Amino acid sequence: MNTEMLFHYKDNGIFVKHALTTDPDPQDFSFRSHYHNTYEIYYFLRGQGDLAVEGKVYPLKRGMLLVTSKGQTHNIRLHPSTESYERFVIMFDEHLLPTGADTVLHALQREQNCFQLSETDAAWLENCFATLETTAR
Repeated sequence: MNTEMLFHYKDNGIFVKHALTTDPDPQDFSFRSHYHNTYEIYYFLRGQGDLAVEGKVYPLKRGMLLVTSKGQTHNIRLHPSTESYERFVIMFDEHLLPTGADTVLHALQREQNCFQLSETDAAWLENCFATLETTAR
């Protein structure tokens, strides 16, 4: 298993990474159930498997956007045939949430964590990530 950090950024209360893992080991610790003391936005780019949040399982598809509240247990279950696993992750502290985020937080607490973006929205988001990576270097 080899993980290449294609991009990473860490500052006061925010961590951003774009990572590609080749020949992933589904038994590796990083894929086991875990939670964070931060909020997480996870965007899936490549691989085969499922994502579980608080016991609810979502099949991974390109364009899947996952948002977890702090303390929500989640994990990735890669299929044995997965040759590469690519994702973009943003983790941030509660103090960085904008005013009016209460609606989103309540939705997360009701386990509405996963959103499948349209091809147009996925392309837009991927372009935003690419712009972030280019300008933050």
